Amino acid sequence: MSKAKYEKGEVITSIDDMMNQELIYFRDKVTHIGWFGSWQLRMTKNFIDHGFIRYAVKKDKEVFKDE
Repeated sequence: MSKAKYEKGEVITSIDDMMNQELIYFRDKVTHIGWFGSWQLRMTKNFIDHGFIRYAVKKDKEVFKDE
């Protein structure tokens, strides 16, 4: 089984911040802008307001070697 390359970061608090990301965490899954970029605004605002969207933070390569 492959190791996760990303971990959950801080909660994203605005649509502008979200749209500046290539990858985000949506609930418990890394999601690419090709997918979340087509979400409807009202739905996206609700996700942000409820804290479902977080930054996807790339893990250190050294972490992979130790595990």
